[in-house]
Amino acid sequence: MGRLSVDQEVLIDAPIPETATAGDVMRLPIRIENRTDAPIQVRLLIEAEGDLQFPTPEPQPTELPANEAREVVAQIRFTGEGEGALVVSVARDEGAPLDAVRRPIRVLADARTARDRRTRLMEGAQTIEIEVPDEASARGPGQLRLTVGAHLFGDPTTGDPLWAGWAFTMAGQRLPEAVEETALQWVSYEDHERERLRDPLRSALALAALWGDDRVNDEDAARALRSVSQRLPAEEAMRTMQPEAFGDEPAWLLLALSPIDAARRPALREDLARTRRRLRQIASGHAASATDAPLVWARAAAALALDGQDRDRAVEMARRAERHVIRVGDMAWVEPEAERGHEPRAQPTALLALARLALGQRGEALALVRSLVDMQLTAPRPIDVRGDLRGDILPPPWFQGVELALASAAAGRLAPGVSEAEIALDGRPVETTSEGAVTLAVLERLGEPGAHTLTVTLPDGAVALAHLALSYGLPWDAAPRRRAPIALEIEGELGARDTRSGVALRVQNRGPRILTRPIVEIELPAGAELDEPTREALAGYLAGQAHQEGRTLILPLRPLAPAAWVRLPLPVRWSVGGTLRGLGAVVYDALGPDTAEVLPVSVLPSRAVELPDEGPEPDAPDMEQSDDPPSLPPPIPLLERLVPGEG
Repeated sequence: MGRLSVDQEVLIDAPIPETATAGDVMRLPIRIENRTDAPIQVRLLIEAEGDLQFPTPEPQPTELPANEAREVVAQIRFTGEGEGALVVSVARDEGAPLDAVRRPIRVLADARTARDRRTRLMEGAQTIEIEVPDEASARGPGQLRLTVGAHLFGDPTTGDPLWAGWAFTMAGQRLPEAVEETALQWVSYEDHERERLRDPLRSALALAALWGDDRVNDEDAARALRSVSQRLPAEEAMRTMQPEAFGDEPAWLLLALSPIDAARRPALREDLARTRRRLRQIASGHAASATDAPLVWARAAAALALDGQDRDRAVEMARRAERHVIRVGDMAWVEPEAERGHEPRAQPTALLALARLALGQRGEALALVRSLVDMQLTAPRPIDVRGDLRGDILPPPWFQGVELALASAAAGRLAPGVSEAEIALDGRPVETTSEGAVTLAVLERLGEPGAHTLTVTLPDGAVALAHLALSYGLPWDAAPRRRAPIALEIEGELGARDTRSGVALRVQNRGPRILTRPIVEIELPAGAELDEPTREALAGYLAGQAHQEGRTLILPLRPLAPAAWVRLPLPVRWSVGGTLRGLGAVVYDALGPDTAEVLPVSVLPSRAVELPDEGPEPDAPDMEQSDDPPSLPPPIPLLERLVPGEG
């Protein structure tokens, strides 16, 4: 039998956690393996790099039998905050080093995480004032994310890819590859016998996105154009047709074809003009005969204005839609004739914004876009409390279809392209990085206690949506500026190192209002792990994905009606033992009162968590809850929305 020869005589491994808490007495299990055929006498050494604060443990002598591994427990007492690396090494008695591991670790104050989240539409030079409490402790830099153009409302591709392609084309931006492929599959196909079954609107959207693409030949483009017009009457029958019989489709088709430049395909110029002419006549007649129909009028106004061949009728349709416009401050929106969908104002408001832009009325369009931003911000959406804003900001579910495409197109035409922004924090310039329509700035000193002023300066005519994220620590005994009537408990058996806990979280709404988006943030002890099976088990009980940010476990709960409660198992795994600070928590409603500058919170202070090195694993508690919460009413928009921080 052959033998495996290795050069390294001794291997060492240690589960050093990424974070710990000042005051922790951590018992770190260290595995040392002797890979030789003879016993070895070694010493275990613990050293610090950076500004970590702990008394250096005395070297531990250990004898390793041949071809065996042993576990040695090292005790580390963190006396203060700091950041650096733990270096765990093993050496022979005579001092020769054998192996070492080095892991970064950050020791935080025993404090709860407070968050400040702001979202604002920026124009010209504007400032955001941030007040960090004097008793706050740093939790890393803040981040500012600016989005412009068609990305103002988030990534258009989160919705229908063909509508997304239309929005990018309207904004003059390049299509993402996945959107191009979807449009190509729609326009270029082999089964010509099924041509009449192709949806006219989707054909129009795909054709508009690919009209200037050399991969689409004139034959395919002509076939798509025939699909667009397949339900229209012949030109000789236009005088006797009844526009009302065609409904809204002609206006949508005319709008979808609006980005097309006929000069790019001379061979199809006449066919395109004929199709547009018929669509224009039907859409105009249908809208003119409508009564008390702001959505119909706004759609016709956008289609006719962008088509550019009947400005007078476009102006008239916009004037009619204006009767239903409500203006408050610098915002305006179209109040629809009937409640439909989650946000009935979004579609007519976006359509009228497109019409105003096409008619050269930028100021009027900007007021409408401001309202669209507000509608998006006040709507329930996938819960997101990340401190890292490098990923896309997700729009609410109802804003991921036609509404997102229309709003994105309006924003892209309002302020096309990427604008260079100048950002300053407390008067000092801040470096930025840009990728496409997104600009990011890391705000290194924003978390320091005191008042801060963030200034964003955009070029003339530019508009950007600013997302600000900041986290800092607050002492557990610091009273919240606003208290939430929510009961919060964490109870159950802790278990021992290398076991899963038997603790459970219980949350009860003791207020008179529904908690629409309750979020619990738990400060876990050092070494606590939320593995994938645990995440999957929790996912069935939550409104969104559980995730861990540093030592903070964030759980987005489902809505809680007055007096309703939920009890969730928290089978976290302990990778280290000792006396560790943790299991403090806060709970708040992420939607919050409409006028709140500070979200009310309920606080459960942290405690000393005793985790022995050995012991049985506790039984996992069951998930329990009261009756299901009622369905939620549609949101009411704010005049100016700052997504507040709790504190």
